[in-house]
Amino acid sequence: MGRRPVFAGSAILTAIIWFPFFTTVSTGNFVLVLLAFIAFMGVGSAANGAGASFFTEMFPAKVRYTGVAIGTQLGFMLAGFAPAIETAIQGEGTSGWLPVAVFAAVCGLVAAIAALSAKETHNVAVKDLDAS
Repeated sequence: MGRRPVFAGSAILTAIIWFPFFTTVSTGNFVLVLLAFIAFMGVGSAANGAGASFFTEMFPAKVRYTGVAIGTQLGFMLAGFAPAIETAIQGEGTSGWLPVAVFAAVCGLVAAIAALSAKETHNVAVKDLDAS
């Protein structure tokens, strides 16, 4: 199947699941929130599982470590602003989570589009990655 569709699929599903997740959280029912969290983490963990090898295979061997390190650290740096952005756009009342869910879903869709634009390497031997 490859890492690209797994990563992109997980990002798309995560973008979708934000809405039922926040709906469940707004109920305040502990059991429902726990189940929603477990479902959310199950969907999101697919991207985490495929991500390391997916990112690594995007770079030729001689710059692989640097490419992955710089790329992930820049991504983490930008993602560090997400809580501040989400706090700033959060609305009032029981549906105040909606702008936050939209923001998070857009971020997930951007990740999916970026993943789908990358090359797929699941049928390429490791020794041939630099040539592909």
